[in-house]
Amino acid sequence: MSYILAVVTVLALFVGLHFLSKLKIVQKISISIALLVVILFAIAYNSYSDRAAEQVRDVILKYQQGKLIECSNIEVNSTNFTYSKGTKSFLAKEHTPHAGLIIDAEQCR
Repeated sequence: MSYILAVVTVLALFVGLHFLSKLKIVQKISISIALLVVILFAIAYNSYSDRAAEQVRDVILKYQQGKLIECSNIEVNSTNFTYSKGTKSFLAKEHTPHAGLIIDAEQCR
């Protein structure tokens, strides 16, 4: 899928360069600024996403090590909760004070 996206991007770039020669300088500058803003937002989003994923990995590692984790003012541990890899969440075990509760790992510290 990424190969198709790369080919489409290169084709769009070539078409854009062809028509770029027909544009005025103000239009070229406007397009350049808009493209720069899009690239900067993509970099910022990627950075944010990496930090969030790292935080979740740290929480999961603490859980697997048997440490106590704080999630929305609830103490999560392996005695009272199980971890679901598919949803990246903690599921409260039956017959515990929080039975039926599902906590997203992103809410934990």
